[in-house]
This record gives sequence, C-alpha cells and structure tokens, in this order.
Amino acid sequence: MQSAMQDKTFYLYTLGCKANQYDSQVIREGLLKSGFSEAPADEAHFSIINSCTVTAQAD
Repeated sequence: MQSAMQDKTFYLYTLGCKANQYDSQVIREGLLKSGFSEAPADEAHFSIINSCTVTAQAD
C-alpha cells in the first residue's frame, strides 16, 4: 500500500493572476488531502498547468 501512495505524485504550475494562484492552492490542498504528494516536474507522475487567457501575460 505504501508504494501505491508514493506513486501518487503531482506537479502544479500556475500562470496568471491572483485568482489563478488561489485556484491552484485549492487544487493543491485537495490533492494533498487525497493522499497525493507534490514533486518536482521531472519526478511527478502527472502535471497540472493552471493558466488563464484573460491576461496577456498568461497567454
């Protein structure tokens, strides 16, 4: 069971405004509560890129 938990790793990258930063924090907390662990991009089993097209900088 422990090895299965170690396989549950994610990387979360956020682009955009403070609303996106808040949304990413909500996503992060939900994943952590569900037993996932945060990992560097090159070690994570999956990545989430939270972006926004409302601001030009995020495009």
